[in-house]
Amino acid sequence: MECENCHIREGLYEGGRWCSKCSVVHKKDIIAQIPCEVFIDHIIPHLHLTDIRDLSEVSRAMNDYMNRPIVWRSVYQMSMGSKYYKTLLHRLSHSKPKEIKGCPTSIADSHVSIVIHNTTTDIPFDIYHIRMKDAGEAVALTDRKSRVMVPHAHKHDLLPGKSFTCKTFHGHMWTCIPTEDWLRNNQVSNVGCMFVANRDQRMWIHPNAWSITYDADTSPRQVHLHQIREPTSLHKIKDVNKVYSNYKHAFLRVIMDPNKIRENSVHNKEMMDKDKSEIKNLYGIIHALEKKQRQQVIRDHHYTAMKKIL
Repeated sequence: MECENCHIREGLYEGGRWCSKCSVVHKKDIIAQIPCEVFIDHIIPHLHLTDIRDLSEVSRAMNDYMNRPIVWRSVYQMSMGSKYYKTLLHRLSHSKPKEIKGCPTSIADSHVSIVIHNTTTDIPFDIYHIRMKDAGEAVALTDRKSRVMVPHAHKHDLLPGKSFTCKTFHGHMWTCIPTEDWLRNNQVSNVGCMFVANRDQRMWIHPNAWSITYDADTSPRQVHLHQIREPTSLHKIKDVNKVYSNYKHAFLRVIMDPNKIRENSVHNKEMMDKDKSEIKNLYGIIHALEKKQRQQVIRDHHYTAMKKIL
């Protein structure tokens, strides 16, 4: 079988399609031969922005391939999902919970064992404990007004079907949000929840209700069980499907902070002016040295002539 490219040498590579010489060229652009839909669905989710930049610099064909609008549209949507992670965490952390009646008389009495069980089919979650900036111990919900909520990561990547168990205080807030990788690839806004640990909602439950690792002989436990349920519908993040004439520019507007760009621009201009002034001073020193050198050359010429006469 002859090579499909040169039609001269024998095809030895890629199922007999190319000869050894032509295969070198084709192997450099092997990604450019992958259907764009396959590349977007199965490869781009595993790439970072630097990877896309490096791929676009491999060759002219790869540059054309990586700069297709459909490729940058996918990058733009994934960046929207990734950026929404912090937005969702802030929104859920600062949401107003229902007031809980009653207050424990002691710290020991305020301890609550919670179990967070992920009942979804394919959504991993991150678990955050919401703390007040000035809180050192359990605080009543009525004292939460005008205080800064600080999410503290307690568990990353709670997989479907798995559970997270810990002890907390009565009235403390907990937030469950999808992982950043999941949001990056799905771009939805209505997945996630917040709940408050409540000692009055504790029930005697056998541990195998949330984990299959416990046997039947294990005794029931008094816990506040919170189940993360499957959403009935998924709502896309606002503007994620908006049509743009240039998705690359739309992507840059998502990841770039205008204030930071302005600060960097001002700082860069100041550094340019400073370097320009230093260069001007150096040029002055160089010109003075060149003038001194010329005078020394003239003196050397005179001294040489005088030595010949003498």
